[in-house]
Formats: sequence, C-alpha cells, structure tokens
Amino acid sequence: MLNLIYDDEYKKKIRVVNDYDVDGVASGHILYSALKRCGADVSIRVSDRIKNGYGLNRNIIEEAHTDGIDTIITCDNGIAAIEEIAYAKDLGMTVVVTDHHSIPFEKDEIGEIRYLKSEADAMR
Repeated sequence: MLNLIYDDEYKKKIRVVNDYDVDGVASGHILYSALKRCGADVSIRVSDRIKNGYGLNRNIIEEAHTDGIDTIITCDNGIAAIEEIAYAKDLGMTVVVTDHHSIPFEKDEIGEIRYLKSEADAMR
C-alpha cells in the first residue's frame, strides 16, 4: 500500500488552514501536530482576521500554491468556501474540509432547499 506521508517519492506538501477562534486554533494545532508526528511535510496557516477575514480565502490559497503546497486541509472552516475551493482545484490542489458548521444552501420561491455543492476532495 502506498503511503503518501512516509514514501519520499510520493510525499506531498500539506498546509493546515485553521480559523483564529478557539476551536479553529485548537483543531489546527491537533491536526498539525499529529501529521508532523507521522512524518508529514506539513505547515500551518491561521487566517488573519483583519487582512483576510474568516476562513479559507484566495490570499491563503495563492500563498499555498506559491509555496508548492499540494494539499490544503481546513480546520473549523471551509464548508462555505465554495468559490475559494473551486479556485484551489483550478490550481491543481487537493482540498480536504473539516468543519462543524452547516452546509450552505439556497431556498427557491416555494421554499425548496438546494444545498450548495463544493468541489472539495473530502468533507467532514
């Protein structure tokens, strides 16, 4: 079985992107520490509240792409970042979303709910 964390030939650069609140910082630290302990090539980026606002955004994605990051894993954000994830996918990145917030949706004129679809590779 191919191991993407340990096999240097296939090792990918991972960026954990977490929110700046307590659950975002805690979950980001736990995920980063676990991946690092497993030998992953991982870095972490906390969204700057003033400069970038909440969660995953184009600035963070462009910075990750410039840094040669292959995979972005969000913590406590990303569920509503439909356009941002599409942008990361257009750049060839893998995106994994871990977020406890509700999936965004739209209601039509008769009240039918349509959930907005993300292009993330995985969501939890």
